[in-house]
Amino acid sequence: MLRRLLFGNPYETRTEIEGVVQEIDDNESGHNFDEVQILSGHNDIVDLIINIDDQRILTTGQDKKGIVWDCKTGKMVCELVGHKRAITAAIIIRKYLDSIEDFSDVIVTASSDEAIKIWDVLTGRCKRTITEHKGTVKCFSIGRSEPCVVITAGQDICLWDASFNLLAIFQRNSLDYIHSAIFVKTDRIVVATDQPTLVVYNVPTLNDDDDVSQQITECKKLLPHRESVTALTLVSDAIFTSASMDGGIIIWTTHRLVATRKFNHYDNFMNITDHTYPYSVQHLMVAESHYVLAAIGCGFAIFDARFDDSKKCIARVTNAHHSQVTALALLNKGKYLATASLDGTVRLWSGVPLDKDVAQKEQPMLKSLLSRLFERNLSEVKRFPLPLHLVGQCYAHSNSVKGITECGNEGFVSFDNDGLVILWKDSLKKRLGDDKAIRMVLEKLGWNKTNS
Repeated sequence: MLRRLLFGNPYETRTEIEGVVQEIDDNESGHNFDEVQILSGHNDIVDLIINIDDQRILTTGQDKKGIVWDCKTGKMVCELVGHKRAITAAIIIRKYLDSIEDFSDVIVTASSDEAIKIWDVLTGRCKRTITEHKGTVKCFSIGRSEPCVVITAGQDICLWDASFNLLAIFQRNSLDYIHSAIFVKTDRIVVATDQPTLVVYNVPTLNDDDDVSQQITECKKLLPHRESVTALTLVSDAIFTSASMDGGIIIWTTHRLVATRKFNHYDNFMNITDHTYPYSVQHLMVAESHYVLAAIGCGFAIFDARFDDSKKCIARVTNAHHSQVTALALLNKGKYLATASLDGTVRLWSGVPLDKDVAQKEQPMLKSLLSRLFERNLSEVKRFPLPLHLVGQCYAHSNSVKGITECGNEGFVSFDNDGLVILWKDSLKKRLGDDKAIRMVLEKLGWNKTNS
């Protein structure tokens, strides 16, 4: 009854919706991601993919190594070899303070071998190995203040300075590993485990002498979800969001640490016959500091965290794939929404259907990502949700697609449970780029239209 009062009205309540999965013919396509390149290097399951910049990405996995790729050429830049077990977490640290080499960008990885390693992002050379934290690290989080501090979390929570010197450690005395941690203030973090409850910790800040005078302390436990927390992410300076296996998505304030809105509430969230969770939220991403995009069961939805009324659900596709959606990404500056799934496919969605004239799709005055996706100014829309149409399918994986990430102007990368990493390039952009490069070479050689 209490949970009904807490999580029922006035929150949005969902009922089970049956529907068909959108399909298009293989010869139909509203995109140009048809140049496929296999990034060969891993020999086991790939677990993580991170953008280093618009051209380079990092992949890590259970083969104990990380690989830096150049997405423009599709070639391996360097390998990070040295861990003795699977890599469990990774992060890019800007302005890592090396006492010898001054500031530089580095890759930091953690492994189930209970070691943290710091790598040169250009050469893959291991700069340092850290073991004083003890235990397996499952996630990193970078502080929001200067000088930079970093949190590592697994069974315990550790605080590090910009040179990765250990400043403080909090022993949780719990068997549940922390899988997500975010800074919501300069001196406060929120962590998520496989339990339904988020926990808030106070984190000491550095003084003028770069010393820590206090310790990490538990602040409070937030009101629980009905099932295990699956995702946690910061939306803006004022709010953050969490999601659960029950399908519920909660918006919290960073200042008062209270729930202000709840989306996607299902009264019956578990399939009793096989004890599965058909509405489990597997991925959250944020756009423009107020839109929350969620992979929900076999579909996805887009919410506006600013509203309580019907405008909060911008779009919803309940049956986007034949199996669970695992990841989302906005491509081509918001022109497409990509969804990855356990069914082995990546699908592309747009607010403009395939049968609409391509020339009508271009509206250069639209500046926001979501406005480009729907090809209309969302602030002028009176009725929601808006439709999203399937405009393309990317087939190449033979197993479940675990994740996707955009690579700037080079396209996007997907990876699966077989360790296969695929670079999908925009062939039209590539042809235009090649033509431009050829013209530049000809101009340098003195060839122009007057020579023809």
